[in-house]
Amino acid sequence: MKQNNSSVSLEGKINHLDSPCFSLLARMSTLHIIKCSKMKVKPSFPSSLESLVLASSNMQLLLSPGSPDPLDAVATGFCSASTSNALMLPFLKVLRLVRMMVPSSDWVMLQQLTALRSLEISSCNDLTRLPESMQNFASLQQLMIWNCASLWILPEWIGKLGSLQMIDIRRCTGLTSLPQSMVHLNSLQYLTIGYCDALQLPEWLGKLQSLRSLDVWGLP
Repeated sequence: MKQNNSSVSLEGKINHLDSPCFSLLARMSTLHIIKCSKMKVKPSFPSSLESLVLASSNMQLLLSPGSPDPLDAVATGFCSASTSNALMLPFLKVLRLVRMMVPSSDWVMLQQLTALRSLEISSCNDLTRLPESMQNFASLQQLMIWNCASLWILPEWIGKLGSLQMIDIRRCTGLTSLPQSMVHLNSLQYLTIGYCDALQLPEWLGKLQSLRSLDVWGLP
């Protein structure tokens, strides 16, 4: 474990984090968890945590121990009651997911991270489309998608993320188009697209009302 003021980095074969560990890190705001595929946290992360990096680790860390399966919650219609109590990170503002092999069913657990302002998804090679659970990210301002070679489409509902100010897409070589609903992103100021070999830029890019910077390279 490496600690630097309010930032902590955990790497390697660490299987458990419990209350005594976190009591020493009560003011921790940033946590990096790297290559800890079997880690479990009891009872929960510190409430001060605002930024989390998960790299080659366990997506289930986003849920409290013993919490109900989020898919069961969705199926039974009790999403707001059960999953809101299940999530350990209700105040998380920054999330980075790097080299994560995430079953499609597990992405649903993101749906209650409603305070999230910045999301990076990087080198998640099994990701074919953005998870539907992201539709709840009303506060999301920055979206970075890098090195996701299997991603082939962005959903139309991305145009409903009205707080988005920056989108950065790089090396998503399977991506073929951008959804026209993006013209409704009235807060979007910065758009970066690089090395997306199959992507054709649409004509409607000029209709983005607030766009201040368009950075494009490595396209056909």
